[in-house]
Amino acid sequence: MRALHLSPAIYQHLYFFGSFDVNVTESAKFRIQHFGHYVENELFWAGYGAGRFEPMSMTVWATLCQEANFIADVGANTGVYALAAASVNPSARVVAVEPVRRIYDKLVKNLALNRFSIESFMVAASESDGEATLFDLESEHNYSSSLDQKMVAGLTYTKTTVRAARLDTLFDEIRLRNIDLIKVDVERHEPSVLRGMSQRLQRDRPTVLIEILDSDVRCAVADIIDGLDYRLFLIDELKGLRSCANLRIHSEPSSRGSRNYLICAPINLQKIMQYVYD
Repeated sequence: MRALHLSPAIYQHLYFFGSFDVNVTESAKFRIQHFGHYVENELFWAGYGAGRFEPMSMTVWATLCQEANFIADVGANTGVYALAAASVNPSARVVAVEPVRRIYDKLVKNLALNRFSIESFMVAASESDGEATLFDLESEHNYSSSLDQKMVAGLTYTKTTVRAARLDTLFDEIRLRNIDLIKVDVERHEPSVLRGMSQRLQRDRPTVLIEILDSDVRCAVADIIDGLDYRLFLIDELKGLRSCANLRIHSEPSSRGSRNYLICAPINLQKIMQYVYD
């Protein structure tokens, strides 16, 4: 049925349960389970790097993964970014981090559908080691569980105690020598994740694809990476990468869904210039 090229207005109602292949490039693909939710539906009907779910972010990610040796997907959800990374670069060491038990179980099922050597950890990345309170919406699958209570303000939610760890600690535990590329999508908790990997930021200068939902998060991230010689880009999901000189004063474009940024190490600039439009 995918050959029919249905419009989003139609296929957004055509959910199903079952596994299917996702083509990332002409020579790279992964298999994923459709659990009847939005992201998988977009991947099935529109394809990787197309449709309404982060098309430019996923395109840039796949490009950067091709030459990265150590890759982490933090806030991995069901594993789309981790699976894409392993598909385009099977020799890379890929780590997926997801704290929500029922989502983590789906992540593990997706990893089992593929022969990639992706390492998964059910832990909440944060700025301290120990335990943390996870604020979780009462639905089978959602994309807004967070350690930041503001994400669930005014909604019905539950509180769960989960293991928390600094990424510096976790990466040391699993003997991840250095980190080249990382995706961070943790619903307003991104500054805490970056603080928890301060040693790796200083030493490794990884390129970071990060979700930034509001000005508070943006300014906090700016403070953390200040002086680290990064180039900053807003990822406009409809157009490409737009250079951003200063996160503190940057205003987002009006295009729908542009909430991801690329914190790019100088070594990766040439790889992503094809996507820069301004």
